[in-house]
Amino acid sequence: MRKLSIKTINITIDELVDKFKEYNNNEEDIALIRKAYDYAEKKHFGQKRITGDDYILHPLNVALILTEIAADSQCMATALLHDTIEDSDSTKEEIESLVDRKINLEISEFSKYL
Repeated sequence: MRKLSIKTINITIDELVDKFKEYNNNEEDIALIRKAYDYAEKKHFGQKRITGDDYILHPLNVALILTEIAADSQCMATALLHDTIEDSDSTKEEIESLVDRKINLEISEFSKYL
């Protein structure tokens, strides 16, 4: 199976939230997305992708893609957090204390496909 090559888009959390607000303006949902981003950004700080891009751009781009299907805040948080366990010193327990247990389980499944 051939993997698709997708160009990384330089996007900020504010731009991602603006895109999310096009279909969901719930403040609690937006707060969850920002909380997930803040954690992921902290854990990926200083990490670079092979391309030289800041690592946080990958989860931001995954979340951006999910806005195209009007993904909910849990799905968006999962996208933002999906590499924290594999590529940082994060633990499942730490993420569970940060967000809903369901999101933690989704991260484990989501990471298998990206």
